[in-house]
Amino acid sequence: MTRSINSVCHFFGSRRFEVDDRSTKVFSLAPLSFGESWHHTHHALPRSARVRAMRATKLARAVVEISPERQQQKLAPERRRMVATPA
Repeated sequence: MTRSINSVCHFFGSRRFEVDDRSTKVFSLAPLSFGESWHHTHHALPRSARVRAMRATKLARAVVEISPERQQQKLAPERRRMVATPA
């Protein structure tokens, strides 16, 4: 699965953040890869983790969650415009 994610998530999928590579995230692969297919977020915010269920069951410790403000700073320019101008 890891090899597939590293291949697929550099060619197909969506991009939310501004990064210097072609990483993407592929939602449909998330259940099979235990969230590893959110590859683009990992490239944009390497210390980011959203494993609340694992933290609640004590399977994960020292989880780093990135603040919404920091995420906003990393958004791609077209996404920033979408957030700044409400529909």
